Amino acid sequence: MHMMRYFLALLFFFTFAGPTFAQKTISPRFTNEQALSQQLNQLILEQQAINLLAPFDDWSDSPSTQSALLLAITRLKGENKPSLAAVLDRIEQRRKINPANREAALALEAKYLELNRKITPLRQLRDLLSDNSPADDSLREELAFYLLKSNLRMAELGAGDPIFAKQVLSQLRPQRYYLNDIDPAAMQMIHDFFHLWPVKAPTSPVLGESYSTGLEGQGLDVIIVRNALHHFNELPAMLSSIKASLGPEGRLLLKETFTESCYGLCCPDIRPEAELIHTLEQAGFVLNRRSSIQETSTTWHLLEYSISAEK
Repeated sequence: MHMMRYFLALLFFFTFAGPTFAQKTISPRFTNEQALSQQLNQLILEQQAINLLAPFDDWSDSPSTQSALLLAITRLKGENKPSLAAVLDRIEQRRKINPANREAALALEAKYLELNRKITPLRQLRDLLSDNSPADDSLREELAFYLLKSNLRMAELGAGDPIFAKQVLSQLRPQRYYLNDIDPAAMQMIHDFFHLWPVKAPTSPVLGESYSTGLEGQGLDVIIVRNALHHFNELPAMLSSIKASLGPEGRLLLKETFTESCYGLCCPDIRPEAELIHTLEQAGFVLNRRSSIQETSTTWHLLEYSISAEK
């Protein structure tokens, strides 16, 4: 009897406490904005000290560009590419790298880049907290298409950062807003932002999986996927998980581009329109409405899907 009770308790925990469990893996790093600023300033000072010591003779290039170049030289030389050898030798000579200082110089550049990796998201977090400007025209058009309202149970998959959620939560008061991403660094940004943001919002960060929302059975009203559906390597499994996460009247809202409507530096994962639409239909979704937003190098397609009654 005791074993049965223990089993039922575990079953209840993993069935109903999934998203909460995921949140325990990442905690906010800063108690307040002052602590954030102090950490950021300390990292910047460390980077500036390296910058002053670095063996650069051409200050017209940014230090980060030169750092990347030096590390690329090392990797390419290690791959023994003869066609690049002469060019790389000339670059090395210009940067005053030689056998005596090569190891120390490259280690310095690697440290510079590592500090930059830490500084960039903290700058983004600081700027996001201080930016109170309204949404731009493109985002306003996108939000208008979604027809969102207060008191909804919502999720944003592949959130990446809290920029879009901030705009939604500045205008609406959903019952719950789940932010899902598989990248722990993105989840860290989301945790930090909503911990420091003075607006107390009903958010739940969820560290997801490539094949699952982590929100199955939640009966959500809306799931939003912005410029991320093409990144899902296990798309059929993820679409099945999305269906299981939505309520019977739930909507799947997409912002996507296709190979036919991306004219600039496009992500190699982007799919043809017919292929993606067919995959959604096969998964049991029905297209209700669509619109588009034209930008310089891309046409973004806004798509609203519901769950097919036949599947």
